[in-house]
Amino acid sequence: MHSEKNIVLNGEVVEIIDEAGNQKAKILISPQYLEVVLEANNDIHLGEKVILDIEVIIKKIMPLI
Repeated sequence: MHSEKNIVLNGEVVEIIDEAGNQKAKILISPQYLEVVLEANNDIHLGEKVILDIEVIIKKIMPLI
């Protein structure tokens, strides 16, 4: 089973960086919760520290109104 979840994060642009001809934005994101589907064979427990292997695709960045 593979868990897919669309997430929307609100953030604030805190720095614009020019690096090797590419422009990057540093965006501060407030702490958020991510709800994911657990696979049947996952043996995790409440309170455990975990590592999430995540793939992120940014579709659009727009002003927060």
